[in-house]
Amino acid sequence: MFTDEQAARLAYITPTIISTVRYITPTIISTVRYITPTIISTVRYITPTIISTVRYITPTIISTVRYITPTIISKYITPTIISTVRYITPTIISTVRYITPSIISTVRYITPTIISTVRYITPSIISIHHTLMCCNFSIAIYNL
Repeated sequence: MFTDEQAARLAYITPTIISTVRYITPTIISTVRYITPTIISTVRYITPTIISTVRYITPTIISTVRYITPTIISKYITPTIISTVRYITPTIISTVRYITPSIISTVRYITPTIISTVRYITPSIISIHHTLMCCNFSIAIYNL
């Protein structure tokens, strides 16, 4: 009835078929029994809610964005931007015009003075301090 090759294939495939029927088919049956009703009830009860949301609430959101948002922007945000440009920007401009040159001239004229003080006067102060310390040390030894 079967050739040796066919019998070998059948012997190889049959356990797989049996385990499929034993383990996978019950899973499919329980899926159909328990999960499919949930899917059906979702389609029956939740989908209409989603559809009505899209039909009734989404247009309200769209009209809010179209009509109310521009009003809010024109009433509250634009005046703030305008007043910022009107009152704060001139202050910034005058700061750049009048204070920044002072800072630049300070850096140009006073900083070299500070640098030369550190370069020429500070060593003299250190030398005087060193001399005084040596004198004090000599006086201290003399007093002994």
